[in-house]
Amino acid sequence: MRDLRLVLFSVLGACSADPGGLVGSDQEISVTAGCGDELTATLSATEVATAPRLAWSVESGATTWVEFSNGAGRTRSAVGVAGASEVEAVLLGIVPGAEFTWEIFVSDREGVRCVAAGVGTNGPLTAGVPTVNATVAAGASPGLTLVPVLSGASAGDNWLLVFDEEGRVIWAYDTSAAPGGDLSLMTAAFSRDGTGVLFNGQAESAESEGWIAKVGFDGAVEVMATVTGIHTDFVELDEGRLAALTWEIREQGGLRLLGDHVMIVEPGGGATSLWNSFDSIPFIPGEGWVAGYYPPDATVVDWSHVNSISWDEGSNDLMVTMTAQSGVARIDASTGETELLYGTDIGSFAGDPGLTESPHSAQILENGNVLVFNRGDFFEDPAGTCSWAAELQFDVARGTASEVERWEGEDCTLVTFLGQARRLPGEVTLVDWTSAGRIDQLSASDEPLWSVSLGVGHAFGYADFLVL
Repeated sequence: MRDLRLVLFSVLGACSADPGGLVGSDQEISVTAGCGDELTATLSATEVATAPRLAWSVESGATTWVEFSNGAGRTRSAVGVAGASEVEAVLLGIVPGAEFTWEIFVSDREGVRCVAAGVGTNGPLTAGVPTVNATVAAGASPGLTLVPVLSGASAGDNWLLVFDEEGRVIWAYDTSAAPGGDLSLMTAAFSRDGTGVLFNGQAESAESEGWIAKVGFDGAVEVMATVTGIHTDFVELDEGRLAALTWEIREQGGLRLLGDHVMIVEPGGGATSLWNSFDSIPFIPGEGWVAGYYPPDATVVDWSHVNSISWDEGSNDLMVTMTAQSGVARIDASTGETELLYGTDIGSFAGDPGLTESPHSAQILENGNVLVFNRGDFFEDPAGTCSWAAELQFDVARGTASEVERWEGEDCTLVTFLGQARRLPGEVTLVDWTSAGRIDQLSASDEPLWSVSLGVGHAFGYADFLVL
């Protein structure tokens, strides 16, 4: 979940505006008498047709922002950078094809005032965007949901989509235009600077390079980092750093084991290992580890299978999940120390754990508990297994763990690839039933409040949420 830094969204009152230019017209726009006539602004199209750009100039040292409608009764804000004289803002969140109004504000020594206003018509969605069905009820958490859309038929039919509060697609990027074209895309996240979306391309092997790239809301793409052996998931930390999962193969107990590292990637490149599963998880012989999960070599045995990573800014701790041990680990992001280890036959918790079964996400909550998504052991009973999200309470000092609450949704849904849960404002829990192609916002009593679902042939990857 992200709180956007430079592009902030809120529900505000709108002023009247006179008709002006259309998106893509690159023309000066007249201002309304009631809003001031201190400057002119240019509204133009970007590479993403549903995210127009508004550009204007202000005196150096002034704070400036634009308030704009979404074309369906909501008003949002995009904030310019203080001290900049040439300002532009990409307007994210407008309904495709809708007419919208905008107003530019300035705050300086003379106070706060509206200095320009106009209207525009938003562009259409890119052709080929997958069909989406949506349902919304009262109580849903207001915000934008970002998620990769994956096609099992073609690696060239993958997308990054942003849904609004009503489940409408308001921004779409075809990742076939990304570096490398065909890619194994699993994770997407709103960038902390508020200007775009981060996404990953998985490496083909432990020795080859994958990458994390950024696409601006305007469609401009740049590779932020290339990382050897990167796979599945990553998270953006502070000061431009990233934490990413990478593979390593080691021989142990007569087996070639596939293990994992948490790598810290510095801005501009350079990666160092913070934590690795070989040194942090005990190897227990005779557990019947499964081969076939490592694409380049089917004889390599899948061992730790770390599959997700999240970061809690308040504690500066990371959480990772491990399929093979049905476990979770809490890691100090500064030292790499394992602060909590829980799972089948690992960790220091008494009794048969049983609270995590093939977990694929873990989030530290404000109350100190951990929200996990459990895929379940569908190998044993694929027809009768349901996936679920659960809030777990760990007492490291006493060595006890318990389930506080769980969320299963309306139907028994089996997730066979990824899967994710995260807490949203208002005690709402987002559950991403990835392989099933559905994302729900569920109430504390497990009632659906907001849902989007894909047609047959597409699935979701790991999602992110932008608080409004």
